[in-house]
Amino acid sequence: MDAMLSPDPEGRVQLRNLRGVMRQWLKEQGVKTVVDDKRLKRKLLALGYDVRKINGYETLFGRSIAIPVE
Repeated sequence: MDAMLSPDPEGRVQLRNLRGVMRQWLKEQGVKTVVDDKRLKRKLLALGYDVRKINGYETLFGRSIAIPVE
């Protein structure tokens, strides 16, 4: 996760957008499967990340996407 995200006190990333970035990054690493949003949320919470639902979308707080998105 640290390769994809950078600390940003004002940052917010919707999990669906993060998953898209993860899919691209993992594909470049040779990995073919990506976890679903529910499992991703559980894993992020277990790692101590702040994930909350905002306007119906699960959102990661305190981080910004750190890699270029194509």
